[in-house]
Amino acid sequence: MSKKKVTVEVKNNLKNLVLLIEALDGFRRGRGISLSVMEKAYYNITIDLPIKWKYIRRIIQSLIRYPMKDGRVFRHYKLLRWARTLTNTGIVMIIIGTVIALIFGRSELTLASLIIGVGLVYSMFFLNWYSLKQIYKYYDEHANELSSRTKKLKDAAQILINIMREELIKNGISPTKYPLRLYNVDYKGIEVISKPTFYRKTYLCIVSTEEES
Repeated sequence: MSKKKVTVEVKNNLKNLVLLIEALDGFRRGRGISLSVMEKAYYNITIDLPIKWKYIRRIIQSLIRYPMKDGRVFRHYKLLRWARTLTNTGIVMIIIGTVIALIFGRSELTLASLIIGVGLVYSMFFLNWYSLKQIYKYYDEHANELSSRTKKLKDAAQILINIMREELIKNGISPTKYPLRLYNVDYKGIEVISKPTFYRKTYLCIVSTEEES
């Protein structure tokens, strides 16, 4: 590849394409991110994308709503909200207890605040982990039922991968500078660099810039 100066605009486009591809791929397995984060990334891309954000959002929302029919999954989503709220409460209590201890010295009140705060954070961490595990399990067990919805996400991710490939080639950028962390590797034009490990549940991939035979 010939070297050429890469503009900030191109770098931002590639960074946001990576975010969108990884998010679309993650939603295929129930591992989503905030839609507002995705929307911001989408509209920060200056390339004229052939798929509209409203279309992407509609597919994702349909996929998210589907498991809600199962009362157990709905309960775990509610537990997730409670876990996040109580985790924030615990962190605030730890901060308040620490500040009071630093200013006025240790007391039974500050000690109690710290103990409760730490207890909340740890217990909510495990509740969050357990609820997410059950939600992910549902998506894995109902993959066939969700296939029509996840197929659309796969197609959208493939379109973005193709665009990313064109941008890498056009600007002479090494694909290793913009790796993809994917749960699924059934896309055309990607190379798997590393398989999932105990600590990383995704495949480490790059977009292939080699000429197709």
